[in-house]
Amino acid sequence: MPVSVPPVPPRRARLHPPTGIRMTRSSTLLGPKKPRRPPRCNSSSRAPCYPPTRLKRHQPHHPVSSGDSASGDDEFEPPSLADSIRTNRSRSHDPAAVTVLRRQSRIEHLSELFRKALAKSPVVRRTAVEQEIRTVNKHRTSRYWLDDHVSPSEHIWTPSSGQGSSASADTECYVGEKDCRRTGEKRRCAACHIVAHTACFPLLSRLNLNCKTTFRDHTTRKQASRELLDSLTMHHWIHKWKQEGRCTACGKSFQQKMFFQGKEKKETIAATCSWCKESYHLKGCFNKKKLEEKCDRGGLREMIVPASWILRLSNQKRSKRKENLTRQSTRKVKAKDAGKMEDFQNMRKFIVKPNDLWSSGPSQPLIVFVNPKSGGNKGAKALHTLCWLLNPRQVFDITSLKGPKYGLDVYRKVVTHLRILVCGGDGTVGWVLQTLDNLNWPTYPPMAIMPLGTGNDLARCMGWGGQITDEPMGQLLHAILHETTVTHLDRWNIRVEPNEAAQAELQAINGGDEAESSVQSSSLPLNVFSNYFSVGADAQIALQFHHSRSANPQMLNSRLKNRIAYGGLGTIDLFKRRWKDLSDYITLECDDVDITPRIKELKLHCILCHNITYYSGGTIPWGADSGSPDLKPSFCDGKIEVLGFTTASLAALQMGGRGERLAQCSKVRVVTNKAIPMQVDGEPCLLAPSQILLTFHSKVLKICILPSIHIKTSPK
Repeated sequence: MPVSVPPVPPRRARLHPPTGIRMTRSSTLLGPKKPRRPPRCNSSSRAPCYPPTRLKRHQPHHPVSSGDSASGDDEFEPPSLADSIRTNRSRSHDPAAVTVLRRQSRIEHLSELFRKALAKSPVVRRTAVEQEIRTVNKHRTSRYWLDDHVSPSEHIWTPSSGQGSSASADTECYVGEKDCRRTGEKRRCAACHIVAHTACFPLLSRLNLNCKTTFRDHTTRKQASRELLDSLTMHHWIHKWKQEGRCTACGKSFQQKMFFQGKEKKETIAATCSWCKESYHLKGCFNKKKLEEKCDRGGLREMIVPASWILRLSNQKRSKRKENLTRQSTRKVKAKDAGKMEDFQNMRKFIVKPNDLWSSGPSQPLIVFVNPKSGGNKGAKALHTLCWLLNPRQVFDITSLKGPKYGLDVYRKVVTHLRILVCGGDGTVGWVLQTLDNLNWPTYPPMAIMPLGTGNDLARCMGWGGQITDEPMGQLLHAILHETTVTHLDRWNIRVEPNEAAQAELQAINGGDEAESSVQSSSLPLNVFSNYFSVGADAQIALQFHHSRSANPQMLNSRLKNRIAYGGLGTIDLFKRRWKDLSDYITLECDDVDITPRIKELKLHCILCHNITYYSGGTIPWGADSGSPDLKPSFCDGKIEVLGFTTASLAALQMGGRGERLAQCSKVRVVTNKAIPMQVDGEPCLLAPSQILLTFHSKVLKICILPSIHIKTSPK
């Protein structure tokens, strides 16, 4: 009897052969014999077993509600097409849903393995060590000046691969291969340039490997012997594995060795003094006699403040000075001034007192104020480099001490010979000058500028360029000492009085709108300026930029981003022309001569009162050709230049254009009858209707680079 073969089922379905029919091994329908698999169901007492056609391994997982399980229906209902293509991201969270366990993806699995491996790595131990020395890293904060526990020879630790490091700097731990613990991050001292692991810091103290001494504690006259002061004049020698330049003794260059692990023993090649920067070969040129020689502080000796000059007052000494000050304040000083002096005395712990025992003292002691936020990383890099070239106690972080007042108070007794270096932009220079005004010093020390800001117009005017390049900082200090001249800079006073008639008229028109009046200011940000004062379109752009940077400081944190933002706002104002009718709301008088008809004739959008040559990042608004020697602008002639611009001529300044020359005068009077944006030395505001009077204030000394000397600076 012929055997009837059942039809071939679909690919996904598996049909068991009918009972009673025995299939041969050579059957082509069922294929070769496969190993047996364990049965899916062994007994009927277990959970019901479904055929393979009803089990889908790749079915997407969906939460099953409690209502479905309680319905008593054991039949599985496959999801619809719309439900099958849903993903976990497209479904909203259902709190009543039952969580379904999901197998980890390969990426999640690898991420988990990486997390476990990272937990066992040395990074965790390194982080723990960094937490322990967190206070050591804060070397430039107020702790460096106000903490009584800071040692005179304490290291100033900075990241070894951070600002101030170079390819030729040492990278080997200073304690040596034998004693190095090789744990923790490597740190570099900004004052003496040694490198050590964070775990090796206690070993440095135990081996007496201290930094150069930067000050001395106050003692009585009996204790302040010549031996104590002479100990502060010795060399501070450090050994180096890498050294550039030539040997002071033989004049030969230092051989740079390449160390390979396990091939050659690492050896020091030079000994360098961290004060005078003299270097000697350790083999043949350096001897023990040099350990007892006095240091002359090198080529910058005329500006480096010795450690014997800087005194840290004891608590008893500070309390006595405070009592004397309080007694004097009750007699001679007003109550508000006494409060200021008492607060100053509580804060100041250091004084600078020239020592007669040191015959070779600096003739031009230098005090440096650095704004680390200026110029990206260049401000922080300049801070660390100057600590190496000078005494770290004459370099001040202007942000951590909340201004230059503390540093100026410390160096008050050497004001007659003092010189100031400001590392920052024009705003930082104005900050220092304003602090000098508040201190009421009889004379202002000459001031040099290291351009690190965005505009740097005052630095350009003094010959320092628009931006400092990556050249050795010692060259700049040498130029300040030997290749500069002292000149004067005019400063102008601004007096603001409210225009009550115009304000009352505007309030009547607006119906006393408080929201609009709250935005307006009744005074200008500064009362004295050195660069410029402007009214109108350019102040509107500066005000918008100021609001944008205040709302999103992380978006405008570099020189390039600031320029792009300024350019974009200027382009928008070029088409909108918000202040095309500026002449309807302003009256201008120069030396009691009314210039308002000229403003209406030229249809100006901006009025600029300019004291220096450059404006807006290097442009020359007055023009290079003055026409007559009498009209040549100068920053020390007691006169101010008044110019006018339209929005088109403001944009043309970046391409070599110039403004409309209105006057050169010694007094300017501006009357406004509407709230108009204004800016003083880059500080903008929206000033309510007012009467503004500009008069001469004073002259300050500035250090100007000689025309024949060329410092490597960028004009941009």
